[in-house]
Amino acid sequence: MDVDKLKQLFPTLEDSLLEEIGKQGTIKQVKAGEALLKVGQTIRSTMLVIDGLIKLYREDDEGKEFFIYHLDAGQACSLSMVCAAKHETSEVLAKALTDATVLAIPLEFMDQWMSKYKSWYQFVITSYLLKDESGKDVALFSGDTLFIGDVGRPDLAQKKAASQKKI
Repeated sequence: MDVDKLKQLFPTLEDSLLEEIGKQGTIKQVKAGEALLKVGQTIRSTMLVIDGLIKLYREDDEGKEFFIYHLDAGQACSLSMVCAAKHETSEVLAKALTDATVLAIPLEFMDQWMSKYKSWYQFVITSYLLKDESGKDVALFSGDTLFIGDVGRPDLAQKKAASQKKI
């Protein structure tokens, strides 16, 4: 992966880290509508979005979707990071809404870089923050609780998605 392109997408990351990401990451092209993550899937890498739009969501027992968030170019999947850190399988679905390019980072590097690169540590931590259109922080994913403003909602991060009626 071209380091200059990575620098444009991830400007807060150190140059030496960007070089490692370029060497260790695997580029994956996905078509619109293609699944990137399924419920029960073992997560072996975290994904950085290079281009395109990815939707993360859950489905309730009736197959209705519960939207979680979108990933755009320059963003990382915080839920895959949570599952990886906890050695759990995915409890969400991820689907490309447009043709997309993602860079898969094997989990062993994610762990190594947490202590080696301060910029990676900060990037991972801020990946858990969701922002509105104006850039204001509006929610935080913690792995077992979704924080919306100052309110923790563990019921929204439960193992089975609640129906919209229950929420």
